[in-house]
Amino acid sequence: MQQEERHAPTGETLRLSADAFPAVFVTTAVPEVIGGRIFGHFCARRGPERAPAAVEEPIPRSKNGIINVSLRSKKRIQMTTNNLIEQVSGIVREASRLMVREGFAIHEKGSVENIVTSSDLAVQDYLTDKLAQVLPGSGFLCEEEDLTDLKHEYVWIIDPIDGTANYARGSENCCISVALVHQGTPVAGVVYSPWRDELYTAEKGRGACCNGKPIHASTRSFKEGILFTAMSTYRKEFARTCSDIIFDIYMECNDFRRTGSAAVELCLMARGFAELYFEMRLMPWDYVAAGLILEEAGGAVCTLDGGAPSLTQPSLLIAGNNKANCDRVLDIVKKHLPALPY
Repeated sequence: MQQEERHAPTGETLRLSADAFPAVFVTTAVPEVIGGRIFGHFCARRGPERAPAAVEEPIPRSKNGIINVSLRSKKRIQMTTNNLIEQVSGIVREASRLMVREGFAIHEKGSVENIVTSSDLAVQDYLTDKLAQVLPGSGFLCEEEDLTDLKHEYVWIIDPIDGTANYARGSENCCISVALVHQGTPVAGVVYSPWRDELYTAEKGRGACCNGKPIHASTRSFKEGILFTAMSTYRKEFARTCSDIIFDIYMECNDFRRTGSAAVELCLMARGFAELYFEMRLMPWDYVAAGLILEEAGGAVCTLDGGAPSLTQPSLLIAGNNKANCDRVLDIVKKHLPALPY
């Protein structure tokens, strides 16, 4: 992923975009923009993790989001918005150590199909604590313990373990999923599958990576495509409709697969291992981070009305390695579902 380098002589004004999320500038002694103020301090290897040493006056923002920063001395400035990705990736990797192989407790959440483990809760607690330090004042939407706090400019959407049933059985098809949403738009996503040691990352408009290397969706046709899908495990009254939709897609494509983790499947699509996706009902923490990763890899994601899936409510999820294949899945789904059944 390319990073933009700029130089500014003494007294010159450096113009930097702050459209997506607070920019972090890494050098020997640097300014950092957080919450509309500029902080000067020294940075550690993964960026600042302590309170700033000095605070300047609030920075005026123009209507197009440009911040004017006056530099008092000639410094080499490296714009690294992906420093946030690096920080989040490090936190997610650390959290994965709480996904122990044995000795965890398992509890049902209303049905035998829907379970939570003590590891889910430990990972979520760790992530919310550390991510709140990365972006003070940010909100959270998390799977466990009904943690919903959306009235903020920045909101983290977290699934501490996507594929909990797999995790509880020792399967590698599970992951930690973290997305950052800015004013209703996903701007960053990190998905880590620890037992595969696959770290997927994406920033809006800057592409997607797996373990630091750029990834791209495949160019295969619908007929050649592999479908990832499921049978609405938590709402089995939709199983017949799901079966009919899957059958119709299957008759036009190559084959289908089921791993038990929506985030893992969408990330595998971003790497070119599958081309089509349909699932009747998912929650935002299942798909927001991985959906951004797939889109940044060249794929397409939508819901039943052809628009973006909800960031706050359950959604029917459709995806493709390109828009044409995504639209074809959508057409097939609409033959069976003129409207959402929930």
